[in-house]
Amino acid sequence: MMRQRSNSRSNQSSGLMIRIIIGVVMVVFSIISYMGSQEFNEVTGENQYLSLSVDQEIALGLQSAPELMREFGGRTRNAQLQARIEQIGAQLVSNFTF
Repeated sequence: MMRQRSNSRSNQSSGLMIRIIIGVVMVVFSIISYMGSQEFNEVTGENQYLSLSVDQEIALGLQSAPELMREFGGRTRNAQLQARIEQIGAQLVSNFTF
């Protein structure tokens, strides 16, 4: 009976050690992945860490657009104001360089 208890404690200790090792490996991998995703942002002039590609960012924006329209009301009903907003948006886009 005593031998079974010490074996089960030994198994629990080795199982805990394996979990700790797996956790440490995951943390190290995460840090390396994060540091490897550094990019220079020309707009802000700073380095930033990205986990999404440009295509993924665009897809995320397109996917969330309908929800944002519902939440914030979408386009204004004032045609003059909407035209001005679109003009400002077009100017921003035309002045932005990739």
